[in-house]
Amino acid sequence: MQAKTYKTEVVQTRITPVDKMKIMQKVNLGQFSSQTDFFNTALNLLIKDNSNLFANISREFNTEYSINTEKQYEQLKNAYDSLKSAFNSLTALTDNYEQTAPNEFKDVLRDYLLPRIAETLKNYEDRKHISLNERYTEPDNLENY
Repeated sequence: MQAKTYKTEVVQTRITPVDKMKIMQKVNLGQFSSQTDFFNTALNLLIKDNSNLFANISREFNTEYSINTEKQYEQLKNAYDSLKSAFNSLTALTDNYEQTAPNEFKDVLRDYLLPRIAETLKNYEDRKHISLNERYTEPDNLENY
């Protein structure tokens, strides 16, 4: 019986100096242990994404998402709190040294969904001139409040 053979593919990519600085900043902040960890996470998201969720998040990340009503604002705050709780739970799973869970889902929450929702909340609060003590996010320019 002939042994199975496997072919290993090499993935090459080019990144701009700005993107490299952003990656190194994430590594320095401890979000990834190394550049290799960053690229392995990105590759795993691409390969294991049967639903195309991560591809859609990545493709649509820079598009503008806005809310217009107080009800949407309250719902988005609740969604942010729920995602933050899910992130904390996933962090506990990935930090379990006996059997670590994959980091990819935690990374998507931390790097894509939570910042995007926070930015949407901040934009709404800026547009509606919500007072400092009622804001859910920190304003960029505290002198205006």
